[in-house]
Amino acid sequence: MCVIRCGCLALVAGVLAMAQGGLDGPGRYGIVNVGDGKWLQLDAGDRVAVVQMSPRPIELQRWDFQAAEGGLWFVRNAAGGCALEMPRNNNSEPVVCGRFDGNPNQRWRLDPAPEGSVLIRSRFGRPLDIPGGDAQDGVRIQIYDRNGGVNQRFQLRPVVDEPAPPERAQRDRDHDHEGDREHPGRFFDDHERTWKLRGDGACFYPGRGFHGEPVCMPAGGSMERALRDGAGSVRLFGQARAVVVFAEPGLHGPRYRIERDEPDLHRLHTEWSDDLGGAVGSFRVE
Repeated sequence: MCVIRCGCLALVAGVLAMAQGGLDGPGRYGIVNVGDGKWLQLDAGDRVAVVQMSPRPIELQRWDFQAAEGGLWFVRNAAGGCALEMPRNNNSEPVVCGRFDGNPNQRWRLDPAPEGSVLIRSRFGRPLDIPGGDAQDGVRIQIYDRNGGVNQRFQLRPVVDEPAPPERAQRDRDHDHEGDREHPGRFFDDHERTWKLRGDGACFYPGRGFHGEPVCMPAGGSMERALRDGAGSVRLFGQARAVVVFAEPGLHGPRYRIERDEPDLHRLHTEWSDDLGGAVGSFRVE
């Protein structure tokens, strides 16, 4: 009798948890803090730290919820598949996004919280926590004893996956690095081991120091939507004078002008973000 009753209670608890916070079964969600409205994001630089940032339509802010045993969940980042993980069960311990291997520290419990929100708790019970309720962009997410505050409560917002944009199409299909039919003018410099652009224009790279496969644009061109993976650095080529970055898609909102190569966009502070690398809403090359 107890087995049946306990099983029913567990099922009801699971249904209630799914009804809370916006979770509607396995799928892709944004994780939004109730207190400050910031979204959990995989750090665009080291791809390990988990921080809060102003909302941007980028994969770094998207998380795949996958069911695990016992009513628990794996929470994996859409940009690379790493899993939300608690390294140690200590107060103020920052969480990370580790290589997904299904270990117990990558399993999370969702508990109903006030006003339709949810607590995201580690296997030892400590929930995700915004340190001190700090609303600044770039604050690292930690675990902490449950305190009832809004800094530990989240909403899960379903997001619709988008097809890969043209600049993320398969590159250099013959692997000769001599040309790139999908991206005219862009080429790989084997000596410097980096991508460059022929002519006048600019390239945004996902990593610091001009590393990774970039999104490039000729002078006079623009991209009116956010970079899917954020940006770690930007480089100007030819006679390009500047790149103007906008806070919002469609070349709207506050702007920031970059007039030289910048190897670390994460160190730049703007009026709308303390980390420009994760806050490129759109841009124009001049």
